[in-house]
Amino acid sequence: MNKSLFIGAFAFSLALLAPALSFANDEDDTPLYGAHSGRLTLQIFQQSGTEIGRTIPAVAPATTPVEAGGYSRLGGGIGIDGGGFFDKTRFKTLVGFEGSAFLGYAKKPSYDKNPPSTGPADDSGALILRTDGGPTYAFLHWKGGHVTFLPGMGLSLDGGRVYGSYAYFYVGARGSIVLGKNLDVSAQYVHVPGTTVSSKYIREHRLEAFANISSVSAGARLQIDSTEAASDGKKTSHTTLSAIVGYAF
Repeated sequence: MNKSLFIGAFAFSLALLAPALSFANDEDDTPLYGAHSGRLTLQIFQQSGTEIGRTIPAVAPATTPVEAGGYSRLGGGIGIDGGGFFDKTRFKTLVGFEGSAFLGYAKKPSYDKNPPSTGPADDSGALILRTDGGPTYAFLHWKGGHVTFLPGMGLSLDGGRVYGSYAYFYVGARGSIVLGKNLDVSAQYVHVPGTTVSSKYIREHRLEAFANISSVSAGARLQIDSTEAASDGKKTSHTTLSAIVGYAF
């Protein structure tokens, strides 16, 4: 994704707040996730895929290194999500802001073939940091539920991946509904159309679902991302499945 386009897209999403605030007439305290406004969670994930740029030594009589095979790695960490709606426009759209952060650690990856001879963090695990944040717009809402539009931007730092770190713009939607006195559920989809890594085209799809039973939150997330090298068009894909449990507040 072109950096100027990246910055412009997020600036546009923030600019949407201006007309919303100018027409605001009363506050609305509708929580982001059913009956809750945030979550503090413990997350465990399993990731698998292939990596561009990792190679294994040539085996005689061959002299040219070959790409490393598929890999998998196990990791975990803590996450926090939260925010809220702070106003309502004259068109009844709820306007708010939300953010999330994850800090974790991934074990050394294991490979289908011999361990690669190039690439970062081949012999050890890696710290992971990911943050997301942006405005939230509930164009459709009713007592006990709402559907929200989620534009925002984020930053991913991962020492165990070839492309290391990058910033990105994302768009998504989430539906939340209260099913009972102590039960609410939500489902969310987020798409990352591109990142600030100019040497590779990285795109992500994230799908997650949560259930909050009183103050106990449990859910799962499926993330599928694809990477294409800008130089030669080589493509890879990665799948991450996370199990999540924590405290809803």
